Amino acid sequence: MPKVEARCVLYSVWARKDKKWVTTTAGDQTSILLGLLSSEDSSEENTGDRVENTGDSVENTRDSWTVLALLVNQDVVQRIPLSPWPAAADRVTFLGGETSLLVTAGQDYKWRVELKTEKSL
Repeated sequence: MPKVEARCVLYSVWARKDKKWVTTTAGDQTSILLGLLSSEDSSEENTGDRVENTGDSVENTRDSWTVLALLVNQDVVQRIPLSPWPAAADRVTFLGGETSLLVTAGQDYKWRVELKTEKSL
């Protein structure tokens, strides 16, 4: 279960080849969910625990991670690792408003969502 999740009314991605926005709208057959997931959300069997030998003692350490994911129905369409940050990754910019989020990275890579609110019902 995500640590934070928000239902969205639309998801748009910039089609670089066509140079236009391609939009998916939530409806009866389509659900759009933006979620913040972390290793702490996983069950104990799937947390990435490993045993580390430090000489005289044996310690359990956890490979912790946090990911921002966007799902359309059950398909992950966007995934951004937030921690640990990959060393060779492009810079990512998040622009947020009251009910929207725009994400940009690299050259012409961008997507946006509009969150579901009482006004959008």
